[in-house]
Amino acid sequence: MRLPVIPGHEFCGIDPEDGKMYAVWPGVACGKCELCLKDMGNMCSSLQIIGFHRDGGLAEFANVPETSLVQLPYGLPCELAAFAEPMACAINALDLIGLASKERIAVFGAGPLGLMAAKSAKALDADVLLVENSPEKRERVGQICRDEGIPLADIAGAAGFDKSLNATAAPDAFNACMEALAPGGGMSFFSALPPESEPIPVRQLNDLHYRQIALKGAYGCTKGQMSRALDMINCSPAFFRSLTEKQIGIEDVPGYLERLPSGRYLKFAVCFDDPDITTQDKGHCRQ
Repeated sequence: MRLPVIPGHEFCGIDPEDGKMYAVWPGVACGKCELCLKDMGNMCSSLQIIGFHRDGGLAEFANVPETSLVQLPYGLPCELAAFAEPMACAINALDLIGLASKERIAVFGAGPLGLMAAKSAKALDADVLLVENSPEKRERVGQICRDEGIPLADIAGAAGFDKSLNATAAPDAFNACMEALAPGGGMSFFSALPPESEPIPVRQLNDLHYRQIALKGAYGCTKGQMSRALDMINCSPAFFRSLTEKQIGIEDVPGYLERLPSGRYLKFAVCFDDPDITTQDKGHCRQ
């Protein structure tokens, strides 16, 4: 993040020129390089991220390139469409490890991204286990998991999986994610580890060799995956509403930002109401 900057990379809004509602793919890529032409704009060497390298969505107006706009399905409220970016990141991670129907996958971390990854895996007809070692978090998301038919367990006993994904930056979860795999399995390195983490032991790297484990990094998402995410959100609005703790105003943001590092909350939707808007949804929201 290059300061000073207005943050906010998970957001949507209304184009004042055409009155249409769009989710924002936060990547600003060149569109011409070999990676961009392969629909890998998230890997473009000149990539900038809205909300990190240029001003983002936590403001009444945002300057967004037309190439970053993804039109919303009709009737989808903005406060749900703001989930498109993180949901697309989960889709990207599962695409990269090639999760297939009936395969077993363990998702480590029951925060919003872990829940979205589990939801996306279920949509692929995979056999999903969501792993969370915090009793407080398991209790917090228990009803969401029951409603979605997602089994929830602590970190012990997760083994023999075809695929795994770390949706938490905890180093012990990264280790457990590798250990959960059967020989020949594939892991999505989805959440980066803190820079101060201990080095990965050589024995663990050797385990990749001896058990033929495939480790695949996953970063961000593509614009096409944003469209797929919006379709999934449109089909499962109740799930995404359950991830929203509260809708708040822009004036509330500083106080709520202070709460987020605790890890005890899911998502807050920051909403801007405009009484003059007469399109499919009153108001435009960022998350």
